Amino acid sequence: MLNSVCNAKRIHDLLSMFTVLNIIMCRSFAELSKALDPRKDVKTDKTSIVADAIRVVTQLRAENGQLKQLNKFLEVTASRLARFVLTHA
Repeated sequence: MLNSVCNAKRIHDLLSMFTVLNIIMCRSFAELSKALDPRKDVKTDKTSIVADAIRVVTQLRAENGQLKQLNKFLEVTASRLARFVLTHA
């Protein structure tokens, strides 16, 4: 009898824990949805939230690559300008 009561309590505790984890996960997805596009309503469909996150990360990676190229160009241009100023001063 005591063993079945302990098992029932463990099952109840596990279900409670899973419920709490599910609530936390849903809140996290809602927060992610809001962060991805604050102007739009929060999505509740986890699949579309993940798809949006993938789209945003892909865009950010592309922008990062463009900014790295621009930075390299500006470094080379600044270096050339500095050499030009030093040789013509």
